[in-house]
Amino acid sequence: MPNRTKPWPDLVRDRIKASKIIERLQDHVQGEAEMSATQIRAAEILLRKVVPDLSSTEFKGTVEHVSHHKLTDDQLAAIASGAIVTVKADGQTEPTEVH
Repeated sequence: MPNRTKPWPDLVRDRIKASKIIERLQDHVQGEAEMSATQIRAAEILLRKVVPDLSSTEFKGTVEHVSHHKLTDDQLAAIASGAIVTVKADGQTEPTEVH
């Protein structure tokens, strides 16, 4: 995921650099450009810095849908404020921190 603390122009520059590296690697794969093993490894390292690695995430747990009629006013207010809220089996609300 991109670093959201960077100013927008820096993010754009990173993406442009990444696209140049990707173009060069594609040219190499298609036999249109020669690259040494060191250049390929360097390209891989640089891409990992600016392009998110798509990895799978496994969720283990259960999801139970609760009718809005069964939620308290406080629970509904928390949801309306944009918070992610977990309602436990005993009816208690547990805010979930978003990273």
